[in-house]
Formats: sequence, C-alpha cells, structure tokens
Amino acid sequence: MSIEQDILDIIQARVIAAVPEFNARVGQSAHFPTVPSEWPCCRVRMPDTTVSTPEGGRPGIRPQTRTGIVVISVIHDGRPDDIEAVQREIAERIETALLADPYLPGTDGKPRASDLKIAGSHTDPVSNRGTVVAVRQLMVSVTWRTRENHPGVPLHA
Repeated sequence: MSIEQDILDIIQARVIAAVPEFNARVGQSAHFPTVPSEWPCCRVRMPDTTVSTPEGGRPGIRPQTRTGIVVISVIHDGRPDDIEAVQREIAERIETALLADPYLPGTDGKPRASDLKIAGSHTDPVSNRGTVVAVRQLMVSVTWRTRENHPGVPLHA
C-alpha cells in the first residue's frame, strides 16, 4: 500500500465519521452518481501531486517533499433552495474533522502527513439529463516527506 492510499483512507474515514447521515456513501472515485437514490454522498480523491527534491546529496536517497491536493466532493440533490447552506455546513464539519489531527496518523499511530491545510472550495450545480446535482468541492493540501528510493514510506514528522 502507498502513503497516498493511506492518506486517502484516513481522510475517507474522517469524512464518514463527520457526516454520518451519508450512511457510509463515501467512496474514492471521480464518478459522481446522478441517481437520486444514491444521494447524499461524497467522493474523496487525490488527482494531483507534486514532488520537490533538493539539489545535491546522493541521488536515490535524497529526501523529497510530496504535496497532494485532495478533492472532497459533497454531492446532493440540487433542487432545494437551501442546498448551498446545507453543503457549507457539511464542509465545515469535514474541515473540523480533518484538522482535529492534521498529521493524519495511521493505525500504527505514526503520522502520514507533515502538513494538512484547507486550500479552498468550489460550489457548482451540475445538470445531467434533467437531473440537477449540487456539488461542493473542498480542496485540501496535504504534504508528506519520503526518500527517493522509498516513495511509499513516510519520513515521520
């Protein structure tokens, strides 16, 4: 398993705990359900990561700083007038749960991240074949450190 997967799993578990009314309809997928029976739900994914390696040092074992943008998409029926307020409230609950321990410790108690911060949010209604879906995306920046020769193993903060 990779550190990226560990981070996604930890964030997914925190979203499930923060928003119990989703009845565990929190997945790691880029696909948004457009069937009302599958709402409300949430998707957690990390589409972008960057890697920074310092100059010098011995190639292959240099430390690296990796930063990923985790996109948490909250998906609801977009027809009610108060949907944006509902989604703002859910996003605040998710932020609170994530920042309760921004080092994202794994089941072994060791941190997976060295920094976690909210990077922004975006709200947009999406229409698909007459169905209106409200989507609020919360972007979270998460940083972790590894070595070049062990990209899946964190250097603990």
